[in-house]
Amino acid sequence: MKKLILLFTLALTCITSQAQEKVYFPYFEMINVHGGYQYSTSKLLKTYIDNAGRYQLILPPKQAEGDYFPETFAETRENAIAQGAPFFLTGEMNALEDIMIVSIGLYRTDDGQLIWSDLLKAASLDDLDPILILLSKAVGTKTKASQMEDIYSVSEFETNELTKKDASSTFGIYIGGIHTFHPNVQNNFSSGFGAKISYDLRDLILDLNGEFYFGDVDVLDFNLSALYPFTQGRKTPFVGGGLGYGSHRITHNEASFAPPENSKGLLGYAHAGYIFSRTSNVQLRATVTAYSAMYRLQREVPFGMGFNLALSF
Repeated sequence: MKKLILLFTLALTCITSQAQEKVYFPYFEMINVHGGYQYSTSKLLKTYIDNAGRYQLILPPKQAEGDYFPETFAETRENAIAQGAPFFLTGEMNALEDIMIVSIGLYRTDDGQLIWSDLLKAASLDDLDPILILLSKAVGTKTKASQMEDIYSVSEFETNELTKKDASSTFGIYIGGIHTFHPNVQNNFSSGFGAKISYDLRDLILDLNGEFYFGDVDVLDFNLSALYPFTQGRKTPFVGGGLGYGSHRITHNEASFAPPENSKGLLGYAHAGYIFSRTSNVQLRATVTAYSAMYRLQREVPFGMGFNLALSF
């Protein structure tokens, strides 16, 4: 039994190692960057790529002291052949004043053809870790690293993006409409606008809303809603719910000869929607809402559906 377990473990190890294709990488070439970062950043890239499970990054032996001088393209290819690696990677870090440009390219060893490349920019050393994470995820894929960005790995260089490492707040305005299902009303659709203060807690978004809709059914309300985003990406769908206080005022159709009536109290909400550019300074959000009052108006409980487009900044 022990022999079978040992054989199974060895077979599993062989399968796992074969699944990760070897990629030779002769360390980053450092241009206007302190050489002390060359080994540490290259080792960090190796860790992230190896952990991703698609490739196994092979580095040259560590030198006792001094910088690792860049290899020529031909030398890198020859070393990749010697290591039995079907691919090799080249990369450089180039500092221009306060900006560091990190670029890497993936080549086939057999013919030296470029099959993938990417580039990201850093505004500080704090940016290097999230940039290396993004590049390691993107190596050999059809997606650019910048498109893989999520709210946990936003670089400071992207000045038009918000670093969502901590809770952030935005103010927004929106326009929309609601359709109520109240009898004896000539037109159940009301249009209007609103304002919101939103707090993004990464795993949860809290909204404080004020809404005003006008028509044969006037709806005014203030509510607190909690939204759950499905992903950590820039674009994500969400669902949520809320509780608020508001009022309904209805204008009856002409056949009823009844004066306008109103009532107020608590309302409950269910939300679903989509957030565009969650990490941007300007955020667009589309929301569909179902609501129901917890009070009656003419012995009927007011309820309805709504849609709005919100712009937050």
